Amino acid sequence: MLQRLYLGLNNFIGRIPLEIGNLSNLEILSIPSFSQTGPIPSFVFNMSTLKVIQFGYNNLSGSLPVDIYLNLPELVELYLYSNQFTGGIPATFGNLTRLQNLYLYGNNLAGFIAFLEARSHAMLIYISHD
Repeated sequence: MLQRLYLGLNNFIGRIPLEIGNLSNLEILSIPSFSQTGPIPSFVFNMSTLKVIQFGYNNLSGSLPVDIYLNLPELVELYLYSNQFTGGIPATFGNLTRLQNLYLYGNNLAGFIAFLEARSHAMLIYISHD
């Protein structure tokens, strides 16, 4: 049972492989500096065992998913920095009740982080240079 997958700093180019979605026990999915393009594949947001998603330093694009919280109840760390994401930071991120680290810097995001007022525990958010 694979629980941690680190694919960063390789010469892979293109999209995140769909086969990763079949790893039903995966807790850490780390694909930094992978030259990935396009949006984050929807299967990532259906992997209910994920605790860490690390997609920093890629060329991922599109808007951040509004329904990210629906199937990621265990998510603690979300690293989407230095990509090409646009739009706002969804207020529904506040429904990620276990989320402690959120890194979104180096994208083209705008707006207010509405969910901060409702947080009952400390959270590290890094969104500068957006």
